Amino acid sequence: MRARKASFPLSPASRVNSASIPSLFALTAEDALKGDLLCLAGALLYGICNVAQEYLVKQRPSYEYLGMVGFWASIISGIQM
Repeated sequence: MRARKASFPLSPASRVNSASIPSLFALTAEDALKGDLLCLAGALLYGICNVAQEYLVKQRPSYEYLGMVGFWASIISGIQM
């Protein structure tokens, strides 16, 4: 007896019409612009955060800085739960 080949719903062997499946990656120019702007905003905020951290570490003792980071991280984590 011959073994039957498994056919999965999205395998090439299936006869699913690709036009009936909406594309998840169809981006408009507006979506691409929003993504680019969000990426630039994130990079800018990340850079500001790093510069502020360096400034604070040089102005205050490192144990005070690490204590405050841990304190605020605990509060934020508690809120997210």
